[in-house]
Amino acid sequence: METFNLHDRILGHSINNPEVKNFIDFFSLTLDIENDWRIDYNNREKGVYFEFEHKDKFENEFGSPKSFYTKDESELILKEISFENNYLEKRKDFDIQLPFNLKIGDSVDEIYQKIGKKPYEKDKGTSYDKAEYNYYFKIDDKKILIKLDEFIKFVWIRFWLISLSEKYVDELKKSLAKQNKNLNLENIETITNLKTKTPTKSWEIRMNEGDDMFNQEDIEFAQKVLETFIDTIYEATIQKKATKIYSAIKKVVVSFNRNGDYIETLEREELVNFIQDSVKLTGFAIEDNSDLTQQWREW
Repeated sequence: METFNLHDRILGHSINNPEVKNFIDFFSLTLDIENDWRIDYNNREKGVYFEFEHKDKFENEFGSPKSFYTKDESELILKEISFENNYLEKRKDFDIQLPFNLKIGDSVDEIYQKIGKKPYEKDKGTSYDKAEYNYYFKIDDKKILIKLDEFIKFVWIRFWLISLSEKYVDELKKSLAKQNKNLNLENIETITNLKTKTPTKSWEIRMNEGDDMFNQEDIEFAQKVLETFIDTIYEATIQKKATKIYSAIKKVVVSFNRNGDYIETLEREELVNFIQDSVKLTGFAIEDNSDLTQQWREW
C-alpha cells in the first residue's frame, strides 16, 4: 500500500473507515493499550503506532471527526500516528516505506526537501525518548514531530491533529500585546504565596507514604523550576508584559520535558492546573478548556 501521505488520508477518521481498516491490516496492528485515556493499536516489531480516542473525547479536543459510522460516543477516532522502531537501541532500519519517503539517517536538508518546508520550532530531546533533537512542522491541520539523533540525522516521526486548544493558542500568540492591559496587581500577593502551594507538596506526601515514583532529587528539581516560573510571572505582572508570561509557560513545560520521567496522568493534571491557574491570577485571559502547555508538553 502507498504510505507516502497516509497521515492526510486517515488522521481524524473512524476505526471503521475502510482505509483505516486497510492500514491496520497492512501493518498487522493489534490492540496493545486500552485505558481511560489511551487506546493504542500497534506493531512494535515494525515500529508503527496508531493512537485512537473515543469520539466524545475527540470532539472535545479536536472538533468533529472526518468520518464516523455509528451513534456510539465511544466509537474510536484516529488521532495520532507514529513510526518509531527503537532504532537508537536496535540500530535496525524500518522495513516499510515511511511517509514522505523518509529514511533512517536522512540529513536535515533531505528532510526539508522531502517534507517541503522547514520546522517552525526546534528543541532538545527528552530523557526518556533518547533522541537528541526535536523538529516540529505544521502542515494544514496536522503537526509533525521529527526526532533526530546526535548527528542530527532522522530517527523517527509522529503525526497528530492540531487541537482546538492549539488553534486558540495560535490566535492568542498573534494578539499577546493586547493581553498587557489585562495584567493587574489584584492578586499579586497570592502569586507570591504560590511557592507554598505547588504540586510538589502532594508529591512529597505520596513519596513519604511509599509511592516509589518520586525521589527527593526530582521533587527538589520540580520545586525549583516552579519557583522560577512564579518569580517570572510575578515580575511580568508588575511590568505588564504578557509576552514574558507566555515565555515562562514554555520554559516551565520544557524544563519538565527534560526531567519528568515520573509524570503520569495525575501529575500531569496537577502541573497543568497549577500552571494555568497561576497564569490566570496575573489577569492573563485564558479561554475555558484551553491548555496553553499542550503545544510544548511531552508528558
